[in-house]
Amino acid sequence: HGTGKERIFLGVTHESVADSVQAECQAQLKSLPRAAAIRAVLDKAIVVVASKEDELVEVANRIAPEHLQLMVKKSRLEPMMRKITTSGSILLGDYSPTVTGDFTAGPSHTLPTGGTGRFCSGLQAVDFIRRTSVIRYDRASLKKAAPVVRAFSAMEQLDAHGQSLELRLDSPNK
Repeated sequence: HGTGKERIFLGVTHESVADSVQAECQAQLKSLPRAAAIRAVLDKAIVVVASKEDELVEVANRIAPEHLQLMVKKSRLEPMMRKITTSGSILLGDYSPTVTGDFTAGPSHTLPTGGTGRFCSGLQAVDFIRRTSVIRYDRASLKKAAPVVRAFSAMEQLDAHGQSLELRLDSPNK
């Protein structure tokens, strides 16, 4: 986009691929009207050359990119995709450019940025639904839960939490 805040990562298993991609980027910049803004982003790009695919998967999961373009052998697309757990969107293969995810493919374009994909997903309609947990124990259920509650209360040193359970179990009211 050229705001200067974008982070671009290129992960490859062969340095020659990285060199080819960088050369192509420089060639395309010559004809782009917003070349200066794009160059500023490309100048901060990080290239990762790994010896194995699993290392690239590890890097991708750590970075948690907003968009992840997988351009690998067709036979590796699905297996590699299944290992990636933090990307906002994953675009598979040569004919799925990021622009399709942005403009035509259908999923939300409000995706986690800045590594937040490690704990957040893209915005969905369900995010606008107000949810509430409703919990109802009876005395027998509370008694069954007591060992777990006692253990957590002790571990977290939250004595009053534990006491709230004990007071109810000790109460003669039924």
